[in-house]
Order: sequence, then structure tokens, then C-alpha cells
Amino acid sequence: MTLPKHRGHDAATPQRITTALLSTASSTTYTFFFSSSVLLACGWHVLAWSLDHWTVT
Repeated sequence: MTLPKHRGHDAATPQRITTALLSTASSTTYTFFFSSSVLLACGWHVLAWSLDHWTVT
């Protein structure tokens, strides 16, 4: 089953754009989650240290 050339070309362009957008979005999301987890871990350690410090004092 073969599609007409112009329809195949039209289908390829949005697909390429969608793929590019998806790859950009996934890398952005990965970066966002990575920095969020790093910040969360740092904040958690600071909070735990503060609670420890205040409890001892």
C-alpha cells in the first residue's frame, strides 16, 4: 500500500517537528527533575542538620 507523494511529505514534516519538540521537552524535563532532586536533597540535609542542631542545643 503506497501513499501519494505529497501526502507522505506532508505527514513527514509534522512528525519531524513533533519528534524534535519531544526530544527537547524530554531533555528539559530531565534537567528540571535532576536539578529539583539535587535541590531537594540539599534542602533536606540542611533541614535535618538544623533540626539536629536545634534539638541538641
